Amino acid sequence: MFAKRERRLATVMFSDMVGYSKLMSQDEEGAIQARQRMEMAIRQLVPDFGGRIVQFYGDGALSVFPSSLEGVRCAGEIQRVLRQEPEVPVRIGLHQGDIFEEGGNIYGETVNIASRIESFAVPGSVLFSEKIGADLRNHPNCRIEELGAFHLKNIDKPVALCALSGPMLVVPRPEELEGKGRPAQRSVAVLPFLNLSSDPENEYFSDGMSEEILNALAKEPALRVTARTSSFAYKGRAVDMRLIGRELGVETLLEGSVRKAGQRVRITAQLIEAANGYHLFSETYDRTLEDIFAVQDEIAQQIAGLLVETLGLQRAETTLAPASTANIDAYQAYLRGLFYWNRYNPVDVLEAVQFFRKAIELDPAYDKAYAILSFCYSFLGGTGSIPAEEALPPAREAAAKALALDDRQVLAHCAKGLVHIFYDWDLERAEQAFLQAKAINPQDPNFCCTYSLLLRAAGRYRESVEVMEEGVQIDPI
Repeated sequence: MFAKRERRLATVMFSDMVGYSKLMSQDEEGAIQARQRMEMAIRQLVPDFGGRIVQFYGDGALSVFPSSLEGVRCAGEIQRVLRQEPEVPVRIGLHQGDIFEEGGNIYGETVNIASRIESFAVPGSVLFSEKIGADLRNHPNCRIEELGAFHLKNIDKPVALCALSGPMLVVPRPEELEGKGRPAQRSVAVLPFLNLSSDPENEYFSDGMSEEILNALAKEPALRVTARTSSFAYKGRAVDMRLIGRELGVETLLEGSVRKAGQRVRITAQLIEAANGYHLFSETYDRTLEDIFAVQDEIAQQIAGLLVETLGLQRAETTLAPASTANIDAYQAYLRGLFYWNRYNPVDVLEAVQFFRKAIELDPAYDKAYAILSFCYSFLGGTGSIPAEEALPPAREAAAKALALDDRQVLAHCAKGLVHIFYDWDLERAEQAFLQAKAINPQDPNFCCTYSLLLRAAGRYRESVEVMEEGVQIDPI
């Protein structure tokens, strides 16, 4: 009988010097010195963080730690040491899981995954699996960035990757990740639906339909959805779909049209492969206005299901979030408010306020209307369009009401944060509000935009730029 192997939970770290072979052919002495410097840093730092060096191999090293926190902290310190002049280009990958030891070496799928993660990294970066990220997410001394899920070579299931962020550390964009794998995430941009109604006043309704479907798709974890601002930059423009796909960096585009007549509405939706313009999906929905929320959910579910299936991923057996209101008149007032709010000028924002107030009058529990109403007043007060003393009370009241109705709203937490910035000058409480928004959805463009304002106000300019760069990935235009 085979002896039973003793397994234990551990964090495995691979460190690898990039371009060593090429450097050897160009500058043998320089390559040897760089490798020795990397080896010295690893020998000094791994034991300091409670780890053990398993082995050095050529231009790399394998280490193991009992703690994921200490492993990541060690990796960050190694990079900071080696990024000082003369810089040694090293990439590091970590994963946590079961391992077993034999003959002084370590084995198990955890070791294989850590090796694959390291191959995805870029020089100066520390990448690790979401399993480690979950342990570190709320740790005050660790800042992490989520990079999305990827298919790793010879690993059956996609692995969500994170990067350690901080001074002297490189956080790669997902498209810059090196290694043999593909993103386990499909990307889509929802273009503004055409208004085919005889009344041009119904433009607000077609725009609103596009935005609501966009928001519903954005709740699907396996999809990367371009933000509204970038998608709507193509409104009214005849642009080749392939060019739009390249400019927005997405694989697929959802376009459509809305024809509204009385209480009847016809919605046509088409999903297009950006690379070649081929139709992947086309459907027409004839409904009454009373069914409008079900139609939005139906379109979003079908599109999300189609895109996620192409990844070979299993969709969660859940439905999208229910509509914030069941009152059709309140919903139409809300869409009119969005139509004016999205023009971002004082005259139109004042008009938006009236429609959001109308929506709230028709449905006093309309949480999304309260959240954007608070944004409107912060915009008007912050730009000096109305006196601050007039803008503050309704901005604060609307944000508080939105949170009381639904504290899982990113927009509501961001609205609260803006009140603390513009009117209270309480940056600590503002940051608490934004971090609550981040915990709900760090990829929300509203979070990226508003949190960067706080960081700039606090003089944390580098962090502000980093957050805005994240926002640009979601909202490139």
